[in-house]
Amino acid sequence: ETIFQKHMTKCLSEFEEYHSKLEDKKTRRTAHIVGRFKSLLENEAVEPLLKSSLKKKRDEELALVEKDFIAAQALLLDSYSQYLESSAPSPSFLPVTVDISILSKNVIIPSVKILPTDMVEDVKKKIRNHFTSVIGDAVTEFSLNNILSLANDRIEDAVVVNESVPIIQYHPLQGAVLLLHGPLICESDAPKKCFKEKYQADSGDTEDFYTCVTCDKSWICTNCIKCCHKGHTTSKHILNHLATWGICYCLKTKNCLLYKR
Repeated sequence: ETIFQKHMTKCLSEFEEYHSKLEDKKTRRTAHIVGRFKSLLENEAVEPLLKSSLKKKRDEELALVEKDFIAAQALLLDSYSQYLESSAPSPSFLPVTVDISILSKNVIIPSVKILPTDMVEDVKKKIRNHFTSVIGDAVTEFSLNNILSLANDRIEDAVVVNESVPIIQYHPLQGAVLLLHGPLICESDAPKKCFKEKYQADSGDTEDFYTCVTCDKSWICTNCIKCCHKGHTTSKHILNHLATWGICYCLKTKNCLLYKR
């Protein structure tokens, strides 16, 4: 019993310390917002209507800080509750729920679980899975410019994460943000090709074909209908067609911009 009380006391102390970090983050963000608006709101030269608008903007930002704090608290308590069913680990060894921000794509992957053993490569796998299964635009490669950083508080204070160490060593807080810098290359970023050019015999690949009413021509592939006939009146011709040769009649309309002869 004495040993159990000893370790429970230590565990609760570490929990309180971890929770206080969340409170400190809230306090810093609140002070930062109040400081930004203070001089303008106290300036007598500022018109009342503008002051009213500034107060509303300030209150909205403060409300967002409070919302983020409550959400981070809930995430911490939920993780802690689940793990206390079998043990009572330090919060620093619990999975952390973070958002992953892909800056070049303006995409945020919300509420991602980061395990104590997860490293940068594991985060990249989570990004790949999200882009493939949710967005439907597979990642083709990560470049040397795709650096990961961690922001526990303000984005401008983000710390670059070393690829060779677990992310947990950077002490991420619940609700923190992992930022992926540099251009992320996906399938949609690759140059578009006419089906006539990309067709491979026996590949089993199917293609959607369209009719361009404007050009009075059918059997035009997906990429050509989007690129070469943009703004034209079009309709579906045949979808999910298993072609036996590289068919696309866009070239016959003399509008083809994709096929390289």
